[in-house]
Amino acid sequence: GTGVGGLACHVLGARVVHLTDLASQVPLLKSNAEKNSHCAGELVVTELDWRKRDQSRALVKRLRGNSLLILCCEVLYPRSSQDALVNDLFDTILVLLSSWHGPASVVLAYEERSR
Repeated sequence: GTGVGGLACHVLGARVVHLTDLASQVPLLKSNAEKNSHCAGELVVTELDWRKRDQSRALVKRLRGNSLLILCCEVLYPRSSQDALVNDLFDTILVLLSSWHGPASVVLAYEERSR
């Protein structure tokens, strides 16, 4: 994806924002992060494949701050693969939350498009 949700958090003042996606989308995320680097705070672009627990555990080690917001925008597609993706997504979220010590929230933004 484009990282627009995370970029909006960055522009609104989040001190550290991690933009994550599959390896194929990392170049686009990096480009968009560079275009928005004029704001205060830090933008970090990282590959995160929910099926790879080692990537989730590596991300946990880089998280810092007083609070954690996991913002998932348009992450559940294609529809035919959704069941497996949901399980992998929730496992990843649990890895991140279980290692965090402080306030945390998870927001899932999704629009059904198969109708």
